[in-house]
Amino acid sequence: MIRVALAEDQALIREMMVTILSRESSLEMVGTATNGEEAIQLCNIYRPDVLLMDIKMPVMDGVSALQKIKRDMPKIKVILLTTFENANEISSSFCHGVDGYLLKDLSPDELIKAIQCVYSGLFVMSESVKNYIQREFILKCQSETPLLVSVKNEVIDEIIELDSTEIKMIKLIAKGMSNKEIGEALGFTEGTIKNKITKILGNLQLKDRTQLVVYAISQKII
Repeated sequence: MIRVALAEDQALIREMMVTILSRESSLEMVGTATNGEEAIQLCNIYRPDVLLMDIKMPVMDGVSALQKIKRDMPKIKVILLTTFENANEISSSFCHGVDGYLLKDLSPDELIKAIQCVYSGLFVMSESVKNYIQREFILKCQSETPLLVSVKNEVIDEIIELDSTEIKMIKLIAKGMSNKEIGEALGFTEGTIKNKITKILGNLQLKDRTQLVVYAISQKII
């Protein structure tokens, strides 16, 4: 049983989603909130497995609430819901460890499947969001690679330096290349590339390649 909480300020949408999710036998609704502050309180009390949270809410928006929840309760999976793609919101949510980013035009079955996937450790995003990210990094990947770039680790407030090889690796990741393909392009073994990527993710406190690419875009690395 997956314990689910919902933060949505619009009463009609909130009630419809509760009705849909309550009918699914694999899910248990543990509570609802109407703004970001209530969402944090809800998570403190019930510790849900997955929190569905609207981005645009009064008092405190979804991205701000995400940051606090991931800082204090990192085991809670958070899926942000929105009505359109916004570059700043996408970048900020990825940098703060969001587990899913979905547009609200998805079907009930897609929503339930997204919750189940995120609970299982997968990252989910709407196709239009994926297409937006791809368009952004394809354009940015054309720029020249500097010898050294300094970026900020948002979690521990520390400056991390990326060398030219690491920057090239990130750009190749953005192009969708595998570890083996990156190794062949840069003259390293597949294992070495895997270790280097793991090190980069650890230094920047990021979860996976998708977050790395979005973070690189937000920092103008690519």
